Amino acid sequence: MQKIILILVSVVIAIIVFIWGASIYNSDFGDISKQNKFCTEEAKICPDGSAVGRAGPNCEFSPCPEINNILTQEEAKLIAQNECVKDGEVTSEGMYNENSKTWWFDANLNVAREGCNPACVVSEETRKAEINWRCIGLREPQKKEAELNIKVSAPIENTVIKSPLYIKGEAKNWYFEASFPIKLVDENGNILAQTVAQAVGDWMVDDFVPFKAELIFDATQSKKGEIIFEKDNPSGLSENDQSFRLPILFK
Repeated sequence: MQKIILILVSVVIAIIVFIWGASIYNSDFGDISKQNKFCTEEAKICPDGSAVGRAGPNCEFSPCPEINNILTQEEAKLIAQNECVKDGEVTSEGMYNENSKTWWFDANLNVAREGCNPACVVSEETRKAEINWRCIGLREPQKKEAELNIKVSAPIENTVIKSPLYIKGEAKNWYFEASFPIKLVDENGNILAQTVAQAVGDWMVDDFVPFKAELIFDATQSKKGEIIFEKDNPSGLSENDQSFRLPILFK
């Protein structure tokens, strides 16, 4: 009887050891099979143009590399010197335009264009530079005639302005339907606001007629700019164009 009991105990122990060993083997084999799992050779194109494949136990696409699009002023200045200034020089600290994602540098290009104030413009997206000549586009006789035909009493030249800006003055033969356009631009030529000057009185007389206007604009990082008064020119002929620029300052 005792011998039978010993045999039964041995059999039970053997069964337990077998089951335990089988479980360990299956676990290890499963992990190895997962590690050796082959993923498909698909590729995902990342925003920077590179490609990533599938990897890991779940065959998920690897993360794309991070893209840093920020162009510092120092980097932009170096691009400006190398690409569009070349034999000239950058003559100002850069100013960043948030809307166009560009850096602007006043530049001495050793090449003159009458009535132009050249700037080197560097794109944050393309890392390329180009010249913006910022020309006023008026011949000298037209400029002198414009200065004779408009008088701005407010604001005063080179004063600090804020929004809303109330404008007044007098103009002669500048009106069409009792008005003419006014624009506010920053030092890079970006339009910040537009409005029209309204005649105060009979605008069809051949004499100076008072006008008034109001400009509402958002805050800007620019330190200076211009108010551009333009003669209304329904004919569309360039010889009838006239404009007057009043330099102003921002806070």
